[in-house]
Amino acid sequence: MMRLGAFLLLLALILISVYLKKRPYILALSPDYTRYAVSYPIGRLVNNDVDIFSLETGMFLKTLKGHSDRGIFAAAFSPDGKKIATGSLGDKTVRIWDTETGKMLKILHHPSPILRVTFSPDG
Repeated sequence: MMRLGAFLLLLALILISVYLKKRPYILALSPDYTRYAVSYPIGRLVNNDVDIFSLETGMFLKTLKGHSDRGIFAAAFSPDGKKIATGSLGDKTVRIWDTETGKMLKILHHPSPILRVTFSPDG
C-alpha cells in the first residue's frame, strides 16, 4: 500500500503598513519596497500630482507635477525602480518620470483616457 503525503508550503508574506492621511486614488509600490507613490483627491476633485514617500522612514521625498485636467488615475514603477509612469484620465497622457530627480522624461499621448499603466518586465 502506498502512502500519499500532503505537503504544506508556507509562504512568507511581506506585510507593509503605511498610514495614509485619506483614501488615495492611486498607490504604487517600488519593486525594492523602499518607496511608494500616492495621489489623493483634493476635496471632491482628482489630484493632478503624485507624491513619492520613503517606505522605510515615511518621509516625503518629492512631488511629480505635470498632468492637467481631471487628474491621475494610474501609476507604476519600472522593474528597476528608476522610473515611474503616471496616467491621466483628463489630459489622456502617460508621463514617464525619473524617480530620483522627479524630472519628467517623456509624454505619451493617447486618444482615450488612461486608466492603467504598467511597464514590460524588461523596462
